[in-house]
Amino acid sequence: MKRDLSSIIDKKISFASKRAHILNECKKSKNAYCGKSLTVQPTEDPEEEFPTDVKRFDQVDFDVAIVKKRNGEKIPCIINKGDTKKKPLSCWLPPMEVKYSDLGPNGNLGRYKYTKDPQKARFTCSLLASAPPELNHLKEKFEADGEKALEFVESLCNKAMGIAYNDEDTWKNVKKDYEDVQSFIESAKHSVIKRDGDDILYLNLTRRLEGFRGEPNRPTLWRLKEDNSYETIDPKFIPKGSMLAVQIKFRAFKTPDGGYGMSGDIGDHILVVHKPAKKEEKSTLFDVPYIPFD
Repeated sequence: MKRDLSSIIDKKISFASKRAHILNECKKSKNAYCGKSLTVQPTEDPEEEFPTDVKRFDQVDFDVAIVKKRNGEKIPCIINKGDTKKKPLSCWLPPMEVKYSDLGPNGNLGRYKYTKDPQKARFTCSLLASAPPELNHLKEKFEADGEKALEFVESLCNKAMGIAYNDEDTWKNVKKDYEDVQSFIESAKHSVIKRDGDDILYLNLTRRLEGFRGEPNRPTLWRLKEDNSYETIDPKFIPKGSMLAVQIKFRAFKTPDGGYGMSGDIGDHILVVHKPAKKEEKSTLFDVPYIPFD
């Protein structure tokens, strides 16, 4: 099957997105695509298994290492203690209440002016240390676990900033404006943990819509069945008031204006613990029920 990419997707959209579209079409039609530098044979996707190799946030033994990026810049990286490869730590957060999210198949693509390009679009998820009213019997447990998670994230971010400050080769141009490590830690602008207008802390997590090679990058969503096994689900959206257990990864950042801190990435998997029941649509403007007539 040979096709002109530009005839399928507008030229303004990234090549990575065009490539992903072609791969998706091949998958649906069970055909093969052969191009100058891309050959894809149709394959059957293996059944995915629920990940058991990632620990909960309160079970991990973490450390902070200084790693070098491809451009030579040195940054702090939160890792599993003893990991000589210094891979970013990934762990499960406890079930937390959704403040807002863009976890549908297209993330926030097209929702804002700056997310019209698939390469800039993201899956997003903001989480509160609370539970919706219908889960009142679990409210105390969920809130306690959520508060512990907020403290965990904040402590990791602070430790990473402390390690960065004390490493002479990390962020030299930024550190020169601070007298000591405490002022440096307090001035960090973490995007992973924020406060809303009511001064309530929440976690802010994102994930690229496309992988670095242009492949679809949506996290796998799961739910627990009655027999305690797990199955994948494909919801169009996750509403406010849902309860999610999300895998999180941490990433250090530095901006051209001198800002710095830690961001939170959504990991590869999300467990949907609860979704609120659909609200019955209210009747018309005059608040009357439907009355049939001829």
